[in-house]
Amino acid sequence: MRITLPYGMAALFLASSALAAPANTPADSSVRAAQNNVAPAPGATLSEADAKARMAAQGFGSVSELSQDEKGLWHARAIKNGRRLNVIVDAEGKVQIGAGK
Repeated sequence: MRITLPYGMAALFLASSALAAPANTPADSSVRAAQNNVAPAPGATLSEADAKARMAAQGFGSVSELSQDEKGLWHARAIKNGRRLNVIVDAEGKVQIGAGK
């Protein structure tokens, strides 16, 4: 009986550590980067998916009319707090409310 007690405690420890792991960890690296506010490498431009992830991380939804200009800025229309806004995402991933294209 003394031998089974350590095995039982080890099993309990392993089960509790599995429950402590985050359940809703994003699988997509662009979403994780946006949530952690990590800027892309210098000279790199954001992909369309990265720009959408940055907007989503800032609370913007229903993104439409997403396009990139010659300077690498992403322009879109999106909704935040019930308002449809013009949104700009720069090359570093900073999200701003801006004027139209």
